Amino acid sequence: MIGGHSEVTYGIDRPIVPGSMLGEVTRDRLIKTGGAQEGDSIVITKGLAIEGTALLALERAEDLRRAGVNDDTITQCINLLDSVGVR
Repeated sequence: MIGGHSEVTYGIDRPIVPGSMLGEVTRDRLIKTGGAQEGDSIVITKGLAIEGTALLALERAEDLRRAGVNDDTITQCINLLDSVGVR
């Protein structure tokens, strides 16, 4: 990730995450956006991952409970919003 931005914006029903990616890969392993498929993995770390975790816990707490996530963990995840730089 060479640039990007994430934020909490009320009134929008899903996270918006613009960004620019830069890296090297051999031609036979290159996947262009047109080749992306449902189920492909995306690895996200640091600030964006923290905010994404918090927002998912806030917006999908009931789904998480049904999946077996306990209330303490959900609350801890929601509280991560306190550590996000842009609000």
